[in-house]
Amino acid sequence: MTLSARQTSALKLGTSVAASVLACLLLQAAFSLFYWLPTRSLRVAARPSADALALIGIALLFAHLAGRSPTSARVVGVLRRSLLIIAPLLVLLCVLLGIAQGIALREFGYHFTLAYHTSKVQALFVMMYEAQSTPVFLGVMALLLAAIAILVLGSLWALRRVLDLALSSRRASLILAGSTVCYGLLVGALLDRNGSMIRELAGQLDEVAHREQRLASQAKKIEGKMKKVRTLKLGDDLRRPTVLVFVVESYGQVLMEAEKYAEFRVFLGGIEKDLQAAGYAMRSSVFRSPVFGGSSWLANATILCRLMVPTEKTYFSLMKTQTKCLPSQFNEAGYESVFVASNTTEFDGDYASRFPFESFIPRDDLGYEGPRMSWSYMPDQYVIDVIERRILATTSTRPRFIYYKLSSSHHPWDTIPPYIKNWSLLRNGKLYDKTKNSRYPDNAFLGGKHYNEGYDESIRYSLETIAGYLEAMPADRDVLALVLGDHQPRRPVAIMDKDPWTVPMHVLSRDHELVERFARQEYSPGLLVKPRPGLVPGLELVAENLFRALNDVTVIESEVRP
Repeated sequence: MTLSARQTSALKLGTSVAASVLACLLLQAAFSLFYWLPTRSLRVAARPSADALALIGIALLFAHLAGRSPTSARVVGVLRRSLLIIAPLLVLLCVLLGIAQGIALREFGYHFTLAYHTSKVQALFVMMYEAQSTPVFLGVMALLLAAIAILVLGSLWALRRVLDLALSSRRASLILAGSTVCYGLLVGALLDRNGSMIRELAGQLDEVAHREQRLASQAKKIEGKMKKVRTLKLGDDLRRPTVLVFVVESYGQVLMEAEKYAEFRVFLGGIEKDLQAAGYAMRSSVFRSPVFGGSSWLANATILCRLMVPTEKTYFSLMKTQTKCLPSQFNEAGYESVFVASNTTEFDGDYASRFPFESFIPRDDLGYEGPRMSWSYMPDQYVIDVIERRILATTSTRPRFIYYKLSSSHHPWDTIPPYIKNWSLLRNGKLYDKTKNSRYPDNAFLGGKHYNEGYDESIRYSLETIAGYLEAMPADRDVLALVLGDHQPRRPVAIMDKDPWTVPMHVLSRDHELVERFARQEYSPGLLVKPRPGLVPGLELVAENLFRALNDVTVIESEVRP
């Protein structure tokens, strides 16, 4: 079938219009990624991009200048070639920043910042690699690289297309200008506009350039705020039990409230009865975490320094302060302080200076010779057993303050170790080569069909381990145990925009009078933590609650919060 001249002309026009629309949409998508990827909202993606509109405006300006004289045309040619080199580089940076922002906001609830999060990118990719099979990891990386290439190369083609269209004729320039203005005004009025990614990128680079200066400035502000907070000292009349703090990875309040975890609460009731039979009194409360779904180090810094640490900038600023944190105060009170973290390879000097535990026990010092359990290098039960044999079972004239950063309940919850009732069999961990683990093989770093089941079982394992350990503890050992979460589990187990950023905390001891001191601070009896009305206190108050109980503070006064 032969097309007429009119049909051929109409087809060329239609093809040209379709290509031009596609070009503008590609520019729009690339420069709006930073805004729509965290929400995955088509509404946000459709908002006019300041950068895409600016590039179209530059193309129209080139068309206007090129038609004025041969000299202007030559200058425009040079500028056009320069723009086609610079713009794709800017698009690449904006796309990478957009992907990072999408992961940071969607998974952890904070904005990505080049100055403070770049060092975490490698760790994130290592964690993804180690948490799932190599083929899956490589497949995900291939898709990610393909998406980046499509956006960058597509943007280069789009920019060429827009420039060629603007320079092709006066009529084409007018159509492009009119369409752009109408889209910017009409859609912008209906859906609002996205900001400028170029400006965002410039701001990020400025933060990188002035990083140390701004950290020092925020460090001074932190020190100023902390001066307004009453210092609760561990005095001479201090009750001096050994204090064990078990931070259970991803132990969130969703377990206490969601209908899908009703059976977990039945399980928790059984744990409570077993502990009561072993002579323990228990009280519980709920606290607000500074993070959601991850970034446990920020939650731990909040607990240890009595300061809400919601961002990396706050964290690095805290490292530059002279603020006295929990380990210092226990050291001064005559305690032997120990930090054990089964998934941490080393503790740098800054960390040891800010959190001056007498002893740091990282992964490689625990002597584990068994198999890795998904993200966690070793089971929580093994970690607790090592500390019991090496430290707590030995005679000492000093009480101990031991901070356990446990890891068996870290996502993706695909491998959950069994609880070994006979602790004497654990030894170097080789028995785990032969034990039957619970497996959810479809659970991976990026998602899984059995996240809820794997998560539930992993928390049950960690709590059963802690409870079994406390039950078997010699009755004459004076111990106060704190069991708490660091943050809610990641989506879809808990939803950042729907679920509260809260975690349970339990205090347990065979010294019933000591546990009852927490009743003055609104801790409820037992292990079940009900929703707390009103403003939930932050994890920065955990240390304050502990000090008040140890010092038997009977009058609870309000305190200026930082």
